[in-house]
Amino acid sequence: MLAQGFQNLVSQTLGYGVMQHRVALNRSIGTFYRSLVASEYQSPDYFRSAQCDRLRALLVHAGTNVPYYRELFRKIGFDPSRIQDVSELEQLPKLTKDIIRQRVDDLIDENLDKRDLLENFTGGSTGTAMAFYQDNNYLAEGGAASAFSNAMAGWRPGKPQARLWGAPRDMAEYDSFRAKVRCYLYNNHQFNAFELSDEKLAYYDKCLSRIRPTILVCYASAAYRMADFLQRAGRRATYPTQGVITSAEMLYPKMREVIEEIFPTRVFDRYACREVGAIASECSAHDGYHVHMLVNVVEIDRSGGASEYGGASDAAGEGELLVTNLSNYAMPFIRYEIGDRATPLAGVCSCGRGTQRLGTITGRTTDFFLGRDGNYIAGPSLTLLFYGVDSIQQYQLIQNDYDSYVLKIVPASDFRESEIETLLSRIRLYLGAQADIDVRRVDAIPPTEQGKFRFIVCNMKGGGSVTAPNREMVKQPS
Repeated sequence: MLAQGFQNLVSQTLGYGVMQHRVALNRSIGTFYRSLVASEYQSPDYFRSAQCDRLRALLVHAGTNVPYYRELFRKIGFDPSRIQDVSELEQLPKLTKDIIRQRVDDLIDENLDKRDLLENFTGGSTGTAMAFYQDNNYLAEGGAASAFSNAMAGWRPGKPQARLWGAPRDMAEYDSFRAKVRCYLYNNHQFNAFELSDEKLAYYDKCLSRIRPTILVCYASAAYRMADFLQRAGRRATYPTQGVITSAEMLYPKMREVIEEIFPTRVFDRYACREVGAIASECSAHDGYHVHMLVNVVEIDRSGGASEYGGASDAAGEGELLVTNLSNYAMPFIRYEIGDRATPLAGVCSCGRGTQRLGTITGRTTDFFLGRDGNYIAGPSLTLLFYGVDSIQQYQLIQNDYDSYVLKIVPASDFRESEIETLLSRIRLYLGAQADIDVRRVDAIPPTEQGKFRFIVCNMKGGGSVTAPNREMVKQPS
């Protein structure tokens, strides 16, 4: 306890200062975080105006420096400098994943070298991975948005936080000495969500009981698995002290119920994805999701009707989610077709924040696997295993029995055999060493009769499909 108390003191004294001085393009995480906090309870008109100013600056930059958008704007006669309202985005076509794959180089600022940017990947929640690039400004503002989302759940800079997370690429980054020092200063404690045996969960519980973090950030399925373990052990957690933040996967009512029964705080769900970061978060009122409007423009596109940007009083009608990120100037995502659907909520939340809110968020249908212990293994979590494996064009993982799986892959022209072994080791870490995985190379993986693609298929009785948002596992800032 003395060691943790000393770390709390060091983090509260130095950690926030470190966060303030991680400068990126003259803007640090701390500076942008403070601006988000300062504007937290502004009016809807303020947010709409500030968002439009940031959008205009991004569009002018894209039309000048990004070949794809320069060509597009000239073709349709679009003048970004004349934008007066975010609704004018409707003049532009959607940005699809296919366009990104085909035109990736043309979507990057021509004045930048790709080697100086962060190369990132979606896990391929449609069974097809996608590479994209992000700059330091995105990392700073995205980190600040995640920190602000944490603050909505009760966290404050310097206070202890724990993460039950685990994208293989992200966890590897925490192994460096520099990352460990940074985590110490930030009072950030990492636990691997890909290792959830009862033995590991008992160890995590012991550590977390000692740390007593203010927040526990985790995959929805990992939080549920932890709660289930403690419930079976006849125990209730004494942590976190402020909130459990779930993200990356669909949080179902039963999951929320069990988590809140075992942990001493409420659940704060967050909607985020790897491409654009934190999109929307629950507040203490738990009445919808507050859009982080200074970081992303969120459009609910209704087929055949006007789009919803949070300014109209009519909150009826589900639509397709389109997101424009306002931070990544290196590779702008403008009207990005994220693959999910949502309904808007009208009016100002009882918490007093004037930001746009989302109600229900739905997405594509995905299966879940069944474990011998009766636990479900969430399909969206498995997309993590395919991060960075760009020599596989498409994949499908099929469960035929508890320990019997088929992995279908469509190899790319630069396919490397070594990546199969890397994938198999990752999958077995998640599904268990006993998992028998039959790898099959195929020319194509056809969609269902409804035209949908299932990247996770469970053929077992008791397995099944659920509708889950495309919550690609966004990297959590250290």
